[in-house]
Amino acid sequence: MTNKIDKNDGKLNEILLVNKITRHELLNVLNVISGFLEVFKEKKDYKLLDKIFDAIERGVKLIDQMKELEKLVVYEDALKPLNVAEIINSICSKYNIDFTIKGNCTVLADEALSTVFDNIIRNAITHGKTEKI
Repeated sequence: MTNKIDKNDGKLNEILLVNKITRHELLNVLNVISGFLEVFKEKKDYKLLDKIFDAIERGVKLIDQMKELEKLVVYEDALKPLNVAEIINSICSKYNIDFTIKGNCTVLADEALSTVFDNIIRNAITHGKTEKI
């Protein structure tokens, strides 16, 4: 029980850190946008609009990245080491297609990885008319 509480406290601290970093970075982006808008109001320099849109895009990307990082922290228990060669071997055998696997690696992922590879291989066979993978 204590281990689980400690683990949850650790996750909470990680999420709080992600939140703190995100707030800081977003504040920087908003300050940049605000500064460019002030200059734009005075000088009507339309070139600044590109910089404003770039800053907005950076802010959106930052939010997306932090969302992904948060998922990793919150759902890390769902991730486990998976052998990519074994997954691909199993999928290719199912489709009765010639295949060669070079190398061997293990990745930290959830079971959805198998679905991703299955979709890629099925599309290669169906749409790419491949006979060998």
